[in-house]
Amino acid sequence: MLKRWRVWLDQLPQQNLIERRQARAFQAIVLGLFVIAVFGVISSALIFVIFPATADTFKQLLMAMGAYSIMGIGSAIALHQVRHDALQRAAIIVSGSIQLMLLLGYAVVGILRENSTYGFVFFTIPLIISALLNNRRVLIINAAISIVIVMLVGILEYTDILKPIDMLESFWVVFVTIIIGISSQALLVERFGSSLHMEIYTLLQREDEAQQLHNLLEQKVAKRNQSLQTALDELAQREHGLQQALEELQISQTIVAQLNIPVIPVLPRVLIAPLIGEMAADHAQSLKNDIFAAIERVHAHTIILDITGVSLIDQVVAETIIQIAQASRLLGTQTILVGLRPEVATALVNLNLQVNMVKNYLTLEKAMQPLLQPHIRRAA
Repeated sequence: MLKRWRVWLDQLPQQNLIERRQARAFQAIVLGLFVIAVFGVISSALIFVIFPATADTFKQLLMAMGAYSIMGIGSAIALHQVRHDALQRAAIIVSGSIQLMLLLGYAVVGILRENSTYGFVFFTIPLIISALLNNRRVLIINAAISIVIVMLVGILEYTDILKPIDMLESFWVVFVTIIIGISSQALLVERFGSSLHMEIYTLLQREDEAQQLHNLLEQKVAKRNQSLQTALDELAQREHGLQQALEELQISQTIVAQLNIPVIPVLPRVLIAPLIGEMAADHAQSLKNDIFAAIERVHAHTIILDITGVSLIDQVVAETIIQIAQASRLLGTQTILVGLRPEVATALVNLNLQVNMVKNYLTLEKAMQPLLQPHIRRAA
């Protein structure tokens, strides 16, 4: 049974952690006030039974039972509001019920008498509730209501509009009232103090966890920054190496561009031009100019293009061969290709080079044999 009661008390609707802890503490306070109210009703009844009853004492004890009943009913309604996620409304209801209890009590027994001031301890209960729930507006309202109750009852009593009854002057009455008031305040402070202590402890623990997480993140960021800096240094080194390689390549290209392909006379009116490496457009134009100038200079009847050393047959090389062959034919010079490979032949055919426009041999030796025969016969 007790376990079920605890489970029911823990089943609160508040989702926020802080509000949930406040609601749990306030729920304990409301239950405590309800128990105190029940105790007040019972103790008032016992005093009525124990002490001789007069008209005034009957009214006083009846007032006390009514006042504590109001606080008990207000506590029960406030508990219902807490269980339905209305914590602020529950605090207002409890504060209002206590204010109504005080108004009823002092309207009956008066406020200007010296033996009625011990009940002032109850005025602090609404103020403590609103302060501990951090509701400044409700705190100000409760303080204003308390002041209004004291002033209103005091003025009405002073002007004899209210006729207070003679209080039951008994140590037990004062003792019970003081005990109830002090117990109520102690319950408030203990519950909310414990909740506040738990909140502070949780916040400090979270702050410590956040600091540890911050330090861990700083370590990770430092490692990543170090890794990034290392990667940037490596990238800078690679970029420097690539820049040097590019400069060397540009120098090599400049040197190659400055080198003229030699057009060599191997026999009378026979020229040979070896093509080596890759060929750019400006390089091809320079080659054609050199070949045409050499043909005109020696009145060559044959030009041998040795393409054995050409690493790549592209559009520029193929067009250069075609243009040399066509121009040489117009000048009365035949063109012989040496080192013709299948892929070169395919490229030349795709560019519509006429087969009868050039002769081709696999090697320079085979190309030279028919050219040497007239010279051999003449020497014989």
